[in-house]
Amino acid sequence: MSAATFILRSNPPGYASQLISYGTIPMVFLLLATLITLPMVFSRSSAAPYPKVAPETDDAELLTRLENLMEKHQLYLEPNITVQRLARRLSVPARDVSAAVNRAQGMNMSQFVNRFRLAHAARLLADTDQSVTEITTQSGFMSRSNFYREFRRVYGQAPIEYRASGKQRSDAVVQPLKSDVTWAQSS
Repeated sequence: MSAATFILRSNPPGYASQLISYGTIPMVFLLLATLITLPMVFSRSSAAPYPKVAPETDDAELLTRLENLMEKHQLYLEPNITVQRLARRLSVPARDVSAAVNRAQGMNMSQFVNRFRLAHAARLLADTDQSVTEITTQSGFMSRSNFYREFRRVYGQAPIEYRASGKQRSDAVVQPLKSDVTWAQSS
C-alpha cells in the first residue's frame, strides 16, 4: 500500500482535498513572491555604476596611461592578457578602456595589443638571428598562423621577408602607437 493510499483510507472523506487546498495556497504565494523579488535582487541596476568617462577628452589620457603600462611592464608579452586585466591595473572599467581604443585608434583591443607584440617581434627579427617560431612565442602570440597574418597585415610582408630587408635598416622598425596617440590628440 502506498503512502497516499494510506493517508486517504485513514482519514475521513474530503480530508485530502482540504489538505491540498490549504497547503497549496501558501506555497503559491511564496513562489510568486520569489519570482517577483529574485530579478530585482540580481538586476544590474542595483550594482554601483562605474563613473562616466568624458569620451574625447579622456581618451588621449587613458591611451597614454595604457600605453605606458604596456611598455613599462611589457604586458603584451603575456599571451592571455585581457582587457579586464589591463583595466583593473588602470583602475578603470574595461568598457571604457575598450571604447577609448576603439574611438581614438579605430581598432579593437586585440589589434591594439598585437601592435605592441608586432613591434617587439620586428625588433627581434631585425636585431637577432632567432627563429621566427621563437620570436612568435617570445612576442606573446599563441599561434604562428595568427602571428604571420597580423605581421603581413601591418608590415605588408612576411616576417622572413622583413628580416631579409631589415638587416640594412634596423633603426626603421615601426614603433607601436606613440605617433598614433599624437595624431589622435591633434585631430
